[in-house]
Amino acid sequence: MYAQWEEIDDVEEYQIIYNANGGTGTMSNQTVTFEESVTLRANTFTRTGHTFTGWNTHADGSGTHYLNQAIFEYKIVGNLTLFAQWRDDSEPDPIDPTDPIDPTDPTDPTDPTDPIDPIPDDAIEEALKEDEPFIKIPEGGSTGISEESLQAIRDSGKVLTIELPNGLVIRIDGNLITDDAKAIDLNIELSLDHTLVSDNIQLPTNSLLILPMAHGEFGFTISFDISAQMLANAGLNSETVRLFHITTNGTITEHELIRNDDGSITISINHASQWVLSDSTPQIIRETETETQRPPHNVPQTGVDRNIILPTILLILGGFCIAGAEVYRRRSKVAK
Repeated sequence: MYAQWEEIDDVEEYQIIYNANGGTGTMSNQTVTFEESVTLRANTFTRTGHTFTGWNTHADGSGTHYLNQAIFEYKIVGNLTLFAQWRDDSEPDPIDPTDPIDPTDPTDPTDPTDPIDPIPDDAIEEALKEDEPFIKIPEGGSTGISEESLQAIRDSGKVLTIELPNGLVIRIDGNLITDDAKAIDLNIELSLDHTLVSDNIQLPTNSLLILPMAHGEFGFTISFDISAQMLANAGLNSETVRLFHITTNGTITEHELIRNDDGSITISINHASQWVLSDSTPQIIRETETETQRPPHNVPQTGVDRNIILPTILLILGGFCIAGAEVYRRRSKVAK
């Protein structure tokens, strides 16, 4: 008799964390696995004088929105925190999007300016007193960093390590911070959702998106590690994976990365466009003429039809020949 063994895949589990975001009550975390079909739990949080409107990946509602008990495929590499969204019952109904908006109105809701809620400056100041400064941001905590804190890190000349709520650990080297560095949101999300890139970009099948929540240049460099398990979830490995930067105008450039002995990689970014880890170069889809753009073969087209040019020329030449022969015949007759 021989013992029989069945190999069990090492499936990494993640947590969906429900945050009341100003409400009251408790909701336990929801354990999920990668690419699992997930149904969000029904909201049980309450908030006096407010109506629950759904969930969002950002407390201020600026992230990805989910409906109550939404169903979706979990393609996030890491934990997901969902913040309850509330509408104040005392406020008037939302502005009709078809109504014109006075551009001089200081409360114009189309204003793209989104104030950053930073990590408290004193928390960063306290961390910088250590030889190896470290800050762990709790669930629902702020992921922004102020200009004052950036300058404090620069003046210290130290490397500040910050663990984000989704488990990603980033590092900021004070020696690489410029004098004009601006306040920024440090939150970075990892995703396998290819639809998040521009329509004219085609990603390889095995691709992992790195999505900084900020905009434009950082004014400093952020470094962080992508574990071997995170790469494996996207069908990648540290030996062949490559790093690409996709700008807003569709330009694709390859950047260097560090391959570590434990199967992880270390990458450094200083710009908040889209970054992609893949095993081959993303492709730019060029616009080409489609069948619907070409006129049907049985519909007359404008311009000269090449099929009638040659017969017309031959007909004209034939007319000249006949006329010349007739003139010659008449001259010959007169001469006689």
